[in-house]
Amino acid sequence: MDDFPAARVGEAADARIAALRDELQKYRRQHEDALTALPPRSEDPVLHALAAPSREVLHQVNAALRRLAEGRYGRCISCQRPIPAKQLKPRPYLLECLACSIPPGPLAKGS
Repeated sequence: MDDFPAARVGEAADARIAALRDELQKYRRQHEDALTALPPRSEDPVLHALAAPSREVLHQVNAALRRLAEGRYGRCISCQRPIPAKQLKPRPYLLECLACSIPPGPLAKGS
């Protein structure tokens, strides 16, 4: 007798996807709230400049949610290889693997 039928595997995957979607939605709400709390741009341009990281994370979260819905979550948008779980765990909204997210430096091949 099978102690772990395929249906339970599917249920576990569905539960993990739902939990991931909830986690990404939480990040989205946090960054949307932070950006909404800013005064109008003309009142404090410095605060708006400091909010750039929140805008970038919000962009990444929305893209990760789209990719999750499309079944493409967890793959680097540049090289298409899987992003390691150790990178996604602290930042589940990552769109690129570490290798693709680091801009080439002066010692890069072909420079």
